[in-house]
Amino acid sequence: MTINNAVNSKFSLLQGLKAFTETYVEYAPQKSDFPEKFKIFASGLYASSSCIRNFIVAPGGVNRFVYPLERNRKALGHDLMNDPRPQVRADVQRAVESGRITISGPYKLRQGGLGLICRVAVYDEGHFWGLASMVLDLPEVFDEVNLSALTQSVDMSLANEDGAVFFGLDARDGREIITSRIPMPEGYWTLAMSPKQGWGADDGWALWPFRILASLVVLLIGIAVYLLSNKAERLRRAVDERTTELIEVNSQLQAENDRRKAAEETLRRELAINHALADIAVALTEPGADINSVSKVVHRHALNITGSRVGYVSSIDSESGENICHVTTPMFSDGSCDLASGRVPFHSGTGGYKGIWGQSLNTMTGFYTNDVRSHEVYGAIPEGHLPVETFLSVPAVFEGELHGQIALGNADELYDEKDLSQIQSLARLYAMAIYRIRSEKAVMDAKELAESASRAKSEFLANMSHEVRTPLNGVKGMLQLIQYSKLDSEQSDYVETALESVDRLTTLLADILDISRVEAGRIQLRHEPYVLAEAVEKVRQRFGLAYDQAGVELKTDVAAMLPAVVIGDGFRVEQVLDNLVGNALKFTEAGSVTIMVRLESDEETGAEMVLFAVTDTGIGIPEKDLEKLFEPFVQGDQGYTRKYQGAGLGLAICRKLVELMGGRIWVESESGVGATFSFTVPLEKGMNTRDAEAESAVGSNEIVGSPKVLLAEDDRVSRMFIENALKRIGLRYESVASGDMALKSLEEGDYDLVLMDVQMPVMNGIEATRLIRDGIAGDRHKNIPIIAITAYAMSGDKEIMLEAGMDDYLSKPMNISELHMKLAQVTSAHSAAND
Repeated sequence: MTINNAVNSKFSLLQGLKAFTETYVEYAPQKSDFPEKFKIFASGLYASSSCIRNFIVAPGGVNRFVYPLERNRKALGHDLMNDPRPQVRADVQRAVESGRITISGPYKLRQGGLGLICRVAVYDEGHFWGLASMVLDLPEVFDEVNLSALTQSVDMSLANEDGAVFFGLDARDGREIITSRIPMPEGYWTLAMSPKQGWGADDGWALWPFRILASLVVLLIGIAVYLLSNKAERLRRAVDERTTELIEVNSQLQAENDRRKAAEETLRRELAINHALADIAVALTEPGADINSVSKVVHRHALNITGSRVGYVSSIDSESGENICHVTTPMFSDGSCDLASGRVPFHSGTGGYKGIWGQSLNTMTGFYTNDVRSHEVYGAIPEGHLPVETFLSVPAVFEGELHGQIALGNADELYDEKDLSQIQSLARLYAMAIYRIRSEKAVMDAKELAESASRAKSEFLANMSHEVRTPLNGVKGMLQLIQYSKLDSEQSDYVETALESVDRLTTLLADILDISRVEAGRIQLRHEPYVLAEAVEKVRQRFGLAYDQAGVELKTDVAAMLPAVVIGDGFRVEQVLDNLVGNALKFTEAGSVTIMVRLESDEETGAEMVLFAVTDTGIGIPEKDLEKLFEPFVQGDQGYTRKYQGAGLGLAICRKLVELMGGRIWVESESGVGATFSFTVPLEKGMNTRDAEAESAVGSNEIVGSPKVLLAEDDRVSRMFIENALKRIGLRYESVASGDMALKSLEEGDYDLVLMDVQMPVMNGIEATRLIRDGIAGDRHKNIPIIAITAYAMSGDKEIMLEAGMDDYLSKPMNISELHMKLAQVTSAHSAAND
């Protein structure tokens, strides 16, 4: 092997490293594992030759990856583009500009020995990315071609193109020498040789060229004699046989080559279609994916797979039926097909889609033609359109419905069935993508519509609640004031009946709002400590008078083993008990109703639960009505002869609330004997904190001190009622009709408590409260107790008012007794806080 062959044979290793790096940079989905992949690849190259010192990859010209790393660590991080040595920078620049393998050196290496540095530029999609390099160990190369062995009898030297000797002793010292140029990839080396003993010392050495020549002459003469001794016919037969064999072998090789090419083409197509399908799937899962973005991916891969130069990808408008092009290659000389707008419609007429492009849409079958002008539905191409010689079109169909089209033209090679099959695969996935995108949009539109309707419903209910509660408050208030006047028994009955009607209307309004909130999922449960026995006692107190008037005994039975304080939504527990106790009274004409509370374990999970049971001795419920009893608007007593009033919402609300709290509700009854309504809620024990004790202690109806009250209420009737109620309670007061007037009154006067309406002109109660807490009405009133008196009674309204800085909340319509109790609670709490 000659020196140049030895050196050149190593360049294939560097070319392999370049190819590996460019392929990885362009196609690898993740670049983070390049160091490991480089190490594996470079180790294989390194092991194939003992002449290699190292391999290096330098992104941007900076050495980042080195193999082997041992003894080469100093090379890491070296910036070749900014090397302080001008020659190195020039060598690097030459590699970048030439695009070929360049050689630098030979150099004396830091690790010892003599080496050549070979470099080649690495590109990413035509742009310079970095350098791949290797260092050749020249002594190892020389050993490979036996130069070292020759030095025992011959003085020899190798010099570069500039004449500098880098190997052996300089044989050019006046002696007669033999020189030879060794061509290298860049320039040449000069080999100089001279016998150690001189030319005359050894005739054998001097005569060796002649001996070789003589041997060759003898060999040629022998061959000529052999050939002349054979007959021409024998030679002809041998030639014919050999020729036949060669023809057969060549035919086999050609067939094998054709099979290999066909297999490679099949593999290329499969890889291309798999890559395309994967890209479409990725594009479909991208946030904000739409038909336009997916169409671009489909278009790019369709052109690549078939080698087409033009084409478009479209979707069928679900309403108009127009074929809307989302992406296309420019097909008009003026660039008008560049789709800057993203939408170019092809209209559908009474006879379907026109022209050759509409053929696959009308038949919902893909086709191709390699002679467009001879096709049966060929139509005139618009003026300025690029000539179309070949054409392939596939409809995008999913579940029998046409969703779009992939149309291609002017392929580098004629279209065939393989092209059609692969584009059909693309079209199927594209149709599924369109269907999914539109389905998701339809779901989102429906969701937004439903949410909008839900918001409109909630706003309507909130407004209706406010608008109905405000006049109800006036009616109920005036009736209560009339009760305090001198009335005979008949007039008292009238007033009492009217108040009962107002209460029934208020309950119905509350039930309607509750069932709407539950169904809309707008109920927010509290998670706070409350005293279990006190919750039951509050229910008993609320219904005590009604039960006494009906002659029915209301009893409570709370197990002593239950914890005093539990965690949960005490307000909702009381609401369920209110419904059940109210129903029990409605259907019990004599006897008793018992509220029982016990501790039990859940049958399925074994978790501890609190069991509430309301048992009455009333009329009972027929067995056929038990299953539907908890449905909205259902009652056990139906028809025009219905004896017991109600909208049938109470038990439905109870079921929803109990289920929200994580429990269940059921009924056991026997007609004519009575009924027991039971429900459970999860038991979460609470600590007997000061807050719970303080809450339990707030039961006094005594108002602390004699507070002067500022009433802010814009409704004249409500204001009149509250003024009279305050007067009867025995409190001093002043009234204003808006929030800004309340601020002014607080700035100018002294008050101990504010009753604040929420909806008022000029400035509402929420804004006024925030300004009071900010000290706008004076520092002395920053912490004044503020009670909201409002017709806003929807879920979350109370929290909004408390967040604004109000101390408590009283919803309209109200009783004078409720106002008295709320004043007592707030003044007691305020007094305790200031002690």
